[in-house]
Amino acid sequence: MFLKLTFLEGKRCKSFFQINPPLKIHVFSSRAIVAKSGDFTAAQTNGNAIAYAWFVWEKGYKGETVVDWIN
Repeated sequence: MFLKLTFLEGKRCKSFFQINPPLKIHVFSSRAIVAKSGDFTAAQTNGNAIAYAWFVWEKGYKGETVVDWIN
């Protein structure tokens, strides 16, 4: 799932991740340009101050989550 990195925050998320650990989290090292309704012209001029990551789950996986960076 492509989610904001803040998805990791909070007590409810902690318990969710303890029960359902992702296999991998791929963090964008630079801010990804994400456009609302596909309007990339506005996104490029306004900038993007939000960090995103790919969260990857594998059914039944119970090991440690691997975190790496892309870009």
